Amino acid sequence: MLDEMIAEPGRYLLCSPRTSLIDEQAVYLRGSAAALDQAVEIIPIHSAQKGQRGDVLRRLRDVVRESAATSRDDHRIVIVTHEALLTLDPSTIAGWHVRIDETPNIIASGSMRIGATWSSLDRHYALEPVEGTAWARVVDRDDVARLDRRQIVEDDATTLNAFRKAASNPNRTTFVDLREWRDAGRSRSPVRWWSMWSFTTLEACASVVMTAASFSDSIAYRSIRKFDAERVEVVEMNVSAGTPRAHPNVLIHHFTRCSGSTTWWEGDEGSYCLVQISRHLERIGFDGFWAANEAAVPYFRHRFNGTRCQPKQAGTNSLIHHTACSMTYSNKAQNSDAASIEVLGLDNEAIRSAREEEDVFQFVLRGAIRDASYGGTYRVYLHDWHQAEALSRRLCASGITNNIEIVPVVEAEVLDVQRPASKHDRGAGSKIGPEALGDRVARKKARDRARGEQRRIAAREEKIAAGTYRRRGRPRKDEHQRNGTPGT
Repeated sequence: MLDEMIAEPGRYLLCSPRTSLIDEQAVYLRGSAAALDQAVEIIPIHSAQKGQRGDVLRRLRDVVRESAATSRDDHRIVIVTHEALLTLDPSTIAGWHVRIDETPNIIASGSMRIGATWSSLDRHYALEPVEGTAWARVVDRDDVARLDRRQIVEDDATTLNAFRKAASNPNRTTFVDLREWRDAGRSRSPVRWWSMWSFTTLEACASVVMTAASFSDSIAYRSIRKFDAERVEVVEMNVSAGTPRAHPNVLIHHFTRCSGSTTWWEGDEGSYCLVQISRHLERIGFDGFWAANEAAVPYFRHRFNGTRCQPKQAGTNSLIHHTACSMTYSNKAQNSDAASIEVLGLDNEAIRSAREEEDVFQFVLRGAIRDASYGGTYRVYLHDWHQAEALSRRLCASGITNNIEIVPVVEAEVLDVQRPASKHDRGAGSKIGPEALGDRVARKKARDRARGEQRRIAAREEKIAAGTYRRRGRPRKDEHQRNGTPGT
């Protein structure tokens, strides 16, 4: 997609998932343009740029306005984030070619308690009941000015912020499970809401193309199939077809048989697993790239020479020189997903697969196996067996390699640890293993104390043999005589 934008002159808006990837793509595009001797203006715009005044949307509007005043034959590529695209007024880029790298997060959902504030929402938004459902579409009232971004930010301390951002975005369709706002004042239950941004808002653009791996497994794809199936065309293609691959040997290591979660990792059992995993990676001298949920990061920081990354790394080529990676990660369904689950007919497992499995797959693909010519060994370290199995299936299905071995890490001593089931787990849940974790921890501490005592005894015997041993406690008689202190 990037090479096509260089080869085909025009005005492009390239949308990327992260600011760091924007800078990476800008470097690549400039290099490609120079290699082809193409006069292309590359303009990255994101909030992390130093010395840039004004917010991203304002700077983007200025660039588009400047383009409108110049020749229609200029070749220009502006790069922004997915978030900028989802909040942009589509009329701003009418006539431009839009290219989207990876799947944007077009779905938002949550719940809110508005028993005392429903009247404020009623003043700004009308509700249009959706026939045959308990939901109603949220629409702006014609006689009330739409809330702007500054007003929404001022309400950041309230639970209404995310809903207001979605409902006030004209590019989104937003629903609540109410027929009238006053119903929220009569009920103690939270109000669920669901919102979707549609690709059809870009119909005034010259063309719109998105490239994304595993798109058919995403929540965005399911929402398009339900609401925009007749207006958005999805074409599945194998971009690596015809490209010979070396089929590397991939070793997928896993430490536990039970899945992790941030809540579990914050407790005694889960944190013990994190300690053991980090100790193992330190012991083997792990030096690849790694990522973890924020709750787990402190257990891994400073323990080995690996390169820390954020979990979401789709699209980047900056890690391709690594032959090992580690990911201790969980991204399961949350309470805020209840509306999406109902509206799209999903379940907790579908949410987990679309998020956690996809993030793991994309993360692992950033390393050496991204290079089709790499035929060596690639080592992957994941938290649990379920993730290892899912990754193996995806690597085979994508044609990356069939040379895959799943390796349980027995040495970390947490393979049999199991956590209590939660409502977001895959099945009926897990039972506590045959050994209580507390017993295993106590035995490990006893072994550590025994090893420490053995080291102290050995060191003492060496000093005794060398004549340098000094007993702790009262000084020896000859020491009293040397120091002139009274003995007993």
